[in-house]
Amino acid sequence: MQVKGLAEKMQGYQEEGEELLEFNKELQWTLMMIKKDNDTLRDNLEYLMAGGDPKKIEDEQLTKLIGSSPEKFKTPQVDNVFDVHSEF
Repeated sequence: MQVKGLAEKMQGYQEEGEELLEFNKELQWTLMMIKKDNDTLRDNLEYLMAGGDPKKIEDEQLTKLIGSSPEKFKTPQVDNVFDVHSEF
């Protein structure tokens, strides 16, 4: 009887340990992503503080997100109809 009870306890501890290992992996992945984002933000801030062009950073981020040139997805320039046809 005692052996069976110990075996059940060991099984329970093993399951808890596996859950903790999985949680640990997820936590490590999350921390790595946070560090990556932090490094990117730090680099961008240093670039901007040195007088860099914020538009360049925006275009690079858009290119990473959409996988191609952001120029394809920009809204075309539309003339203001009121200004074109107004006599004022």
